[in-house]
Amino acid sequence: MQKWIGNFTAKRKKESHQIDEDQPEPSKKIKLPSYRKAASGYNRFCAEYFKSETMITSQSLKNKAAATAWRELTDEEKEEINKKAKESSNIDPQKLNTEEKSKLIKTHLKQIVKEVEFIEQIGGEIAGVMLLPTGEVCCLGSTAGLNFLSNNSDIDLKFRKHFACPEQPQRYTEKDLTQLFQKKYSELVGHCCGEVPWKRDNFKAAGMPEGIALKRPCFYGSKQIQAIMKKSHDIKFVFKDEMEEAAPEIESDVDIADVRTVLEAIVGKEVANRALTDGNSLIDEYEVEVVDLAMPQDLNFKLHMCEKYFTKDATLSVCLNLSHSKVISDLILPTYTTENPFWLFFCNESPAKIVEMAKKKPSSRISGHWFDLDPISGQYSLQKARASIAVKSIIKSSLGGIVYHQWNRDAHDLTYRPPIDMVNAINHILTQQGYL
Repeated sequence: MQKWIGNFTAKRKKESHQIDEDQPEPSKKIKLPSYRKAASGYNRFCAEYFKSETMITSQSLKNKAAATAWRELTDEEKEEINKKAKESSNIDPQKLNTEEKSKLIKTHLKQIVKEVEFIEQIGGEIAGVMLLPTGEVCCLGSTAGLNFLSNNSDIDLKFRKHFACPEQPQRYTEKDLTQLFQKKYSELVGHCCGEVPWKRDNFKAAGMPEGIALKRPCFYGSKQIQAIMKKSHDIKFVFKDEMEEAAPEIESDVDIADVRTVLEAIVGKEVANRALTDGNSLIDEYEVEVVDLAMPQDLNFKLHMCEKYFTKDATLSVCLNLSHSKVISDLILPTYTTENPFWLFFCNESPAKIVEMAKKKPSSRISGHWFDLDPISGQYSLQKARASIAVKSIIKSSLGGIVYHQWNRDAHDLTYRPPIDMVNAINHILTQQGYL
């Protein structure tokens, strides 16, 4: 009899479980991570009080007024506010709109960035890609991890493609095509470039869809853009036949003594002497000895012109080990342009901050002033109107990073003439990248 009752009970439980499985699963609330403290009832009350109290401007007086108002509440009213605050710490994802989700994600991303920075400080390396609800792909990680993602820019495209809804294929725009062509040209010249020099007309594209020729993105229709983007992995930029022939090496304006000084600071006297005397012996990554390399301004210009003495891995190692000042400001920055060889921009940021922005988010912008060039005198005049530029538009080399010059100016003198070493470095970089 007991056996029969036990079997009957088990059968009833099984049937009940099967019925529950057929019903839709209720929305589960999620708790805030342990590192984020939920708002207390008092904090919630103060937030609402500050919104309603507009007459008091001083924050300290607002705090005192809120504390007085809180003490005047009854115990039942306080308990009700505390109950609502506790409920708000549990979030129902289905009740959040896109804006609320994005705001919450942004808050927690900041915390993740702090954790990544800590892990990097104790020797760990991280690289991550995230797809936001808005469809934007966000990259985060340590310095080396972000460098890995920037050197493998197809990762975010594959990541986006993996999570794309098949019923709603992605519609590419002219902006997407512009970014693709910039990426392909950067691969051709071996360096990240802000703009494609269409006027040079010294390259062509292989792997384009049949019947579609290479031209500026603005000249394509929507169907052509979709066709090109679908074949993005097959497209490759190559120099035209006459450009593929070995060109005579351009004589450098760098003094051999300066080159020796730069190389010795990076790899020591023995390796530097070998690289200078044996043209076929390049400096390898394991021979780079420096950590947090800081160079005087004049030698830093020469550094941009010493790339030919290093292997590709050694070049990357030197660039990653460069130390940039966090103190100096008043910088002159050369920028890429399609009209002139380069333009000059003035800003008050430190080199270290600009380099960090370039690594983490190249599309971020810095504020400052443009210079006007007087073609007769060769002098630049600082414009009064404020402007901003994207960090990725600053001219940079694969060895020395961004090019900059500290302007020690008179407060009343708005004219500037770049040092010849800076001009030589800029022209050398633009020549190596195919712009000149």
